[in-house]
Amino acid sequence: MIVYLDLLFIFNFIVNSLFLYVIQLIYHERINLLRILFGGLVGGLLILAFLSDYIVYYIFKIIGGAVVAVVGGGKKNIFRTIVKTSSFYLINFASIGIIGSFHLTKWYFFIAATSVLIVLIFIDCNKKTDIFINSLQYNISVTFKKQAIKMVGFLDTGNFSLCDDLPIIFMAEKYRPSDSYYKSVPLTTINGSILCKTYKPSSFFIKINKKIIKRDVLVAFTDLKGFDCLLNADLLIMEGGKNVKKNF
Repeated sequence: MIVYLDLLFIFNFIVNSLFLYVIQLIYHERINLLRILFGGLVGGLLILAFLSDYIVYYIFKIIGGAVVAVVGGGKKNIFRTIVKTSSFYLINFASIGIIGSFHLTKWYFFIAATSVLIVLIFIDCNKKTDIFINSLQYNISVTFKKQAIKMVGFLDTGNFSLCDDLPIIFMAEKYRPSDSYYKSVPLTTINGSILCKTYKPSSFFIKINKKIIKRDVLVAFTDLKGFDCLLNADLLIMEGGKNVKKNF
C-alpha cells in the first residue's frame, strides 16, 4: 500500500486546525489564528509516527490529541485545558465513529459529515447560553391606574436601587404613564450619576417559581436597548411579598 505523507499531512493539518477553531468558538474565546495554525501544524507532523514502530505510533495516537489541543488552545488554567482537551478528543472520536458507521472512503464525504457534526456540537453547546438567559426571565404585570402592562422582565443582577425601601425597576420609555409620578431619585449608572423620575404603579405582580407574588416597587423609565424591563435583584431575595391568585 502506498501512503502519500504529504497529502496525509495536509489533511491532518486542515482537520486539526478546523477542530481547534470550532473549540474556540464553542468556548467563546478570542480567535487566535496563529495558535490554531500552529496546533494544526503540530497535528500534521504527528503523522511522522507512521514511520516508527507500532509502540511509538500508538503512544502518539493516544497523546497526540492532547498535544494538539494544548498547543492550539493555549494554557488558560489546568481545569480549562483539561475540558478543552476532552472536547477535542470527543470531536475526533465522533468523527471516527461517523467514518466507521457510514463507511466513508472519500475525503469530501468525511468533510461533509464532520461539518454536520460540528454544527450539532456548536448548537448543543450554545443552548446553554439560551438556558442561562431564560433563567433570568420573569413574567410580570405592572398597572398604572387601570392600564395593566404585561411583559417579560429580565433580572438585572447588578440593580439594587432603592428609594424609601422600595426596589426600583427600569422599563422602556414607551411605557411611561402621563401621571403616577412619585419623586426624583439620584441613581448611579455606567454613564454616571443621574436624577431620574420614578413612578409608583398601583400594582405590580411577578411570577416566581410558578407563584404569582405582589410587590411594592417604583418604576424608572429609560431607553432600554433590546429589553422592555430590567428587574431589581431585591425582588427575588426580599421578604414580605404576598402570594396571590392571578392569571397573566
